[in-house]
Amino acid sequence: MPTLTWYIVRQFVTNFAVLLAVLMLLFVLIDFVIDMDEFFQAGERIAQRRALAQSDMAGRVPVLVLADLLGREGVADRAVERHGYSPEDAAAIAAALDVSWLNKTFTTLWTIGDYYVPLMLLIYVFFSGLVVLAAMGFTLSALSRQRELTAMVASGISLYRVALPLIITGAVLSAAALPVQELIIPRLSDKLARGKAELKDIRPKTVRVDMASDGQGTLLSAADFDPATDPPQLAGVSIVERDELGAQRQVIKADQALWVEDAQAWELIGDRTLTLVDPDAPIGQPPPPAASMLYPTSLTPTVLRIRQATAYPFFLPITTLQEIAADPAVGAVQAQRLVRIVWSRFSLVVLNVLVLVMGLPFFLARGPINPLMQSIKCAGVCLGAWAGGIVALQGGGEVLNPIAGAWLPVLILLPMSAWLLSSVKT
Repeated sequence: MPTLTWYIVRQFVTNFAVLLAVLMLLFVLIDFVIDMDEFFQAGERIAQRRALAQSDMAGRVPVLVLADLLGREGVADRAVERHGYSPEDAAAIAAALDVSWLNKTFTTLWTIGDYYVPLMLLIYVFFSGLVVLAAMGFTLSALSRQRELTAMVASGISLYRVALPLIITGAVLSAAALPVQELIIPRLSDKLARGKAELKDIRPKTVRVDMASDGQGTLLSAADFDPATDPPQLAGVSIVERDELGAQRQVIKADQALWVEDAQAWELIGDRTLTLVDPDAPIGQPPPPAASMLYPTSLTPTVLRIRQATAYPFFLPITTLQEIAADPAVGAVQAQRLVRIVWSRFSLVVLNVLVLVMGLPFFLARGPINPLMQSIKCAGVCLGAWAGGIVALQGGGEVLNPIAGAWLPVLILLPMSAWLLSSVKT
């Protein structure tokens, strides 16, 4: 029996590895062909930035000026006419930006790998269940085609005994997505949140923050929020503090704010103003001294980013999601969504195993089968069940408790998979 088990497992894992590699390479190839110009331009501009950073003009060309010069004709003339550089400095900038084709090629290849490797890990996390299903189909089809299943049944081995190593191995391969999701994906969250157009744009990507509430009466607004810098920063900051009735108590404005992780506070820098709003204060009373440079708040960069980007919570580990969900700054609706995301990571593993069990009866047969017809039937049933489960997991319905909503697809598919598995004629 151990020999038979390891034989089936080896076939199954080999098919899984081949299908996963084919899926990833196919995705990369199609996606790259559609937007290859973005990668070529990004590789050229990154190579030029690195060359400029190693030249004598390093630190003397602001980011906005460099963004205007990259990819342009007549760099030296443009630097003199539009940005006021001397002819000598403009010539030095043009010489630094004139990189070799070999440098551009290597940088472009690095840019392609830097963009697609994190995406490959994400593909594994979300599509490992489908790849496991396909690997099971290929494995059992090969065993049936070579009459090995028939020989096993003739020797008194139950088909359920054949299915057991497939179910256990499929569960392990699906569960392997959890450590990838928890340990690797969070380190690559900034890369995963990028678009292709951002690869070639050297200017910082900023978003506007409008009236973000901390759940305790304080509203924070900012003209620009840049979470990618170290530390994250805000520009054009406005903080409105309100009392229990919603009336304004004071308004703090600052040119810029930097996040201080140790203090869990925004450090207000630049010109700052403090306006007191107190209807009971006597006329002409001077305002108190300006508030402290540090402004503690629960509106952390992570909380602000979750409020801005819908997909960003999927890149965070469970511990971080739990901490943020308990923070009143994220709001009740967002907190329920985060709780649903946490539990859906576990229910997705169970969902993948149930879909695998649903597909087994289409290939477990004592006699010869038509692999094509069985594959079509299996795809119709299993892909529909998997897609419906994924839609239910990603949905943001507020009717059900978030934990119940995360496990609802499992509760629906469990009796269906049990009924289909019981239909196998051993």
